[in-house]
Order: sequence, then structure tokens, then C-alpha cells
Amino acid sequence: MHHPVSAEGDIDLQADPALKQLTLDLFTEIAILEHLIRNREQEVNDLTGAQFGILNYFCRLDHPEARISLLAWSFQETESRIRELVDSLRAHQLVAVSDEADGCVRVTPAGRAKHDETIMLMAPEFLPIVQDIPREDLEVTVRTLMDLRRTLDNLPDR
Repeated sequence: MHHPVSAEGDIDLQADPALKQLTLDLFTEIAILEHLIRNREQEVNDLTGAQFGILNYFCRLDHPEARISLLAWSFQETESRIRELVDSLRAHQLVAVSDEADGCVRVTPAGRAKHDETIMLMAPEFLPIVQDIPREDLEVTVRTLMDLRRTLDNLPDR
């Protein structure tokens, strides 16, 4: 895919107003979807979205453990906010902290079970939303969104 390029080597959105609009539409739709989902599912199975995010980080990526600093970087949160979330999960034995000084966090079997249970509770809410979208379209959309996320994760200013 080739886009008009400026003298500096950047994509020239002035030369391609349709690409400019498409890019704006893409990020607008992502923002609206995130807002709608977050407002619809503020708390599920006694977990806030942020707490579920921590459990999801470990379960989705199958990471055995992670430092508080890595979680803070991953979620673009302060270390103190991540510590609060970890402490709230630890109070219910959903995560454990193996070294207070390093802040090495790992999800417990109870945390993995809570994650699975939460997904099962959310499924009836979300599956009907995507049921009429062809699977191939969903797969392309997910791959594209993952590529965008990886790009944002690896920007030099991150």
C-alpha cells in the first residue's frame, strides 16, 4: 500500500484527504467503542475494568509474573496506581507478590479461575454484538487492531 509522501518522508495527508478522513474515522470509532464498552461493563464479577485488565494481562499473554514497573508501562499508569490495583487483587488472593522490593506480581490459580469466570459472564453480553459479522472480517479487524497496538506500544516516545 503506497500513500503520497511529503519531502520529509512522512505520509502527506494534504495530498490524500480520503486517507486523512479514513484515519480520523478509524481512531474515532476505536475511541467510541472503548467508551461504550467501558460504560457498559464498569464492573463484572466484582472486578473493575482495571482489575480485570491486570488479570487479563497475565492470562492472555500467559506470563508467569511481571514487575509492577512493567505493568505500569504496559497500562500507561503510575506505579502507585498499579500497586493499588495489585493490592486490591491480592486482598482476594487473585494475585501474589513474591518480592515486595521488586514488586514481582504473579496471578494465582484463583486469579486465573476468576478471569475465566468473568469472561464467561461477559460472553452473553458481547457475543450477540459480533454474531452477524463474518468471522473472516473479525479476524482481519483483530489483526489490524493488534498491529496498531503494537505500533503504538513501540513508538520511540513510549
